[in-house]
Amino acid sequence: MVVDLSKPAAIDRALDGIEADVLVNNAGVITKKPLTKMTPDEWHEMMDVNVNAIYHATRKLLPGMIERRRGHIVNIASIAGRSAFPGGTGYVATKHAVLGFSESLMLEVREFGVKVSVVMPGSVATDMIVGDNPDQSWMLKPDDVAAVVADILASPSHALTYQVEVRASNPRK
Repeated sequence: MVVDLSKPAAIDRALDGIEADVLVNNAGVITKKPLTKMTPDEWHEMMDVNVNAIYHATRKLLPGMIERRRGHIVNIASIAGRSAFPGGTGYVATKHAVLGFSESLMLEVREFGVKVSVVMPGSVATDMIVGDNPDQSWMLKPDDVAAVVADILASPSHALTYQVEVRASNPRK
C-alpha cells in the first residue's frame, strides 16, 4: 500500500484494524543545506516523515502489542543520530529525535513483552543521496540493513538487541 507518511490521518487509515507483531519504521527524507537556506516546508517535511510518522505508526500499533504482550518495533535511524555534518541541521535533528524516542519507548514497554530496537546505518546507496555522491559502490546496500533487521527480529525472546550501528566494511575503496 502507498501511504503519505506526512499525513497522520493517512497513517491511521492504512493501519486501521491491523494487528502487527512487528513494525519497522524505515521511511526517511533529507534536505541537505544550511539552516538559513532551508525553507519551512523542507524542515516540516523532514520532521513529519522522519519523526512524526514514527510516532503515529507506533501509537496506532503499540496498544495491540502491549495487549498481546508481544511485539517488536524497529526504528531505522542513522549514524547521523549521534553525530553531525554541515548542511545536516534538520536531518541530524530528526535522527537524534529517533534515538531519544526509541530509547524512552524501549524503557516504557519492555515490561509488557514488547521490544524496541534501533538500527543506525552509515551511508546507504539509495536515491536519497544520489546527487551527493555519484559513486555509491562502497556504501551499504538496502539489503544489508534489512539483513541486520532480520537478525534482530530472530533474536531469542528473552534477549533484546537495543541499538546496532552498521557501516560499510570497506568504505571508499
